[in-house]
Amino acid sequence: MHNYIVNLAGVIDPQTITISLGNVTDSAGNFSSAVSASMDVLIGGVDATRRVYAADVSLVRPQTFRSVTSSTSEEM
Repeated sequence: MHNYIVNLAGVIDPQTITISLGNVTDSAGNFSSAVSASMDVLIGGVDATRRVYAADVSLVRPQTFRSVTSSTSEEM
């Protein structure tokens, strides 16, 4: 698995976005002519129900005191 960081701006809520990258080379030298990934955006929604409920708060609360690292940011 390869990780790529893409900074986003102007993403509205809620929607599904698709990021497409071309001519990508990672730090290990692996090359791909095209890479794409989609994700749903819903501010406050973390459990893939496409709604914001108390369950979202229950899932996020234990994470609030953890240090942010590349592995902990991927868990959410």
